[in-house]
Amino acid sequence: MFQTHFCTTEPLNHVSGLFDDAVSMRMMMHRATTKMESMLSFCAIEEGTNEFVGVLIATIFQKSQWSMEEAHGEASRHIMKLKLHAIAKANFFETIDAEKSVCIDILCVKTDHQKKGIGTALMRSCIARASDIASACVAQFTSSAAQTIAKRLEFEVIYELPYKDIGFENVKFQQFEALYPEHYSIACMALRLSPPELPAQPIEEIPQPKAEKKKAKRKKRKT
Repeated sequence: MFQTHFCTTEPLNHVSGLFDDAVSMRMMMHRATTKMESMLSFCAIEEGTNEFVGVLIATIFQKSQWSMEEAHGEASRHIMKLKLHAIAKANFFETIDAEKSVCIDILCVKTDHQKKGIGTALMRSCIARASDIASACVAQFTSSAAQTIAKRLEFEVIYELPYKDIGFENVKFQQFEALYPEHYSIACMALRLSPPELPAQPIEEIPQPKAEKKKAKRKKRKT
């Protein structure tokens, strides 16, 4: 599913040639498999066929423990540089002011199952679980479909790097311009999460001392 759908249809992966870079592909698959072992990954399975039609992979993202992952393969290095550039421009950690976040790393729905609410359902499941353990849910969405879902779920755009503006020393890269306007940008987005509400505790009656109980009985008799 990752090879045939995520690597070929996700805009940034597609133009960076991830699918054709064997080293980058191996690293991406290894990281995805490792991250899926956490309790923050969700899969959508088609009823009746048990076919995987969608997946969301997320990880805990702590500001104090953040470090740049080592990139292997030319395509991986290219993708990581662009994402790190967007994070730096966004002043991301200071803007969202969250020490511990859940980061959505991959959101993928098979092409023939899109526009059926699967991506939204996967995102809602992630947000619900993230609310119990983190103060924010963050992501770098690179497709217009993922950005639309995130905005619908009240994610805030912290910073956007338009594909048409990606270049070096005023030289534009035409392969990124080709993505625009169907896919607009790399968008750093965040949803601030409210802490879970604690269940209301029943008010316990404070036991009265025996002497006070006797006084209360006497007053009742007098009345």
